[in-house]
Amino acid sequence: RNRCAPSPGLSLVVSSESTSGVIYTAECCLDPQSERGSELPEDLGKRGACLLLEEIRRGGCLDTSCQSLALLLMCLTPEDVSRIRIGTLSQYTVETLRLLKRAFDVEFKLKPDMDTKTVLMS
Repeated sequence: RNRCAPSPGLSLVVSSESTSGVIYTAECCLDPQSERGSELPEDLGKRGACLLLEEIRRGGCLDTSCQSLALLLMCLTPEDVSRIRIGTLSQYTVETLRLLKRAFDVEFKLKPDMDTKTVLMS
């Protein structure tokens, strides 16, 4: 007897490295809510490539999905030791900043860099 639901079983992780050594990644998987076979593996590849291009467009030295983890680790270091350059802040990261303020009473200094369209956080 099969007790598991049918799984599409496809996911994708795409990465690229810039000339300055920054590694960007994007990941996606087939939507388990959609009808089986409605999305082809080629469509998944296109979606993954678009997500990677969006990460590159945002700039910075960190993927959007890793911003919150990096900020948490910065909270756990001594003051004025860590700084990071990130691209556009995701809504999830903004909410994480609020939670870190409440939990650790830590505030970050934000310095926008208009030349690179990034934010330097320390």
